[in-house]
Amino acid sequence: MGMTAKQRAYHKALVQYVHLSKKYRAFYKDDREAYEEVLYNAFGKRSSKDLSVDQLVTLVDWMNGRTDTLPIYKPDMITEAQSELLRDLWRRYAKNKDDTALLGFVKRVGKRAYMRVELIDRQSATKAITALKKTLGEK
Repeated sequence: MGMTAKQRAYHKALVQYVHLSKKYRAFYKDDREAYEEVLYNAFGKRSSKDLSVDQLVTLVDWMNGRTDTLPIYKPDMITEAQSELLRDLWRRYAKNKDDTALLGFVKRVGKRAYMRVELIDRQSATKAITALKKTLGEK
């Protein structure tokens, strides 16, 4: 659902408030990786532009010391069906069929590293499954 012009202006202003805050300038201005980690751990996003207005208000409050904590993001985890499909597609695609090689593939496709297949989030699993199906010529 799109935002009205007024909502877009407010959203843009909140993004600016984040980047003008003392905490952002002191800790994150020159360390994009640390900033993205804060955003991901709290909201599951890597850019403040992708946050909702409510999430931005929370971030601005935290950046300005009005609150001490940020929420903790819990991604939707891979389902058992996705895990089985991913492993099945991987066995048909790969020369090296072990989980370590599969996790390396998931990292290349989804840009996130995982220690075990069971820890992959649903979004990364979907990307990997889609990529493997395309490579194998399936729909």
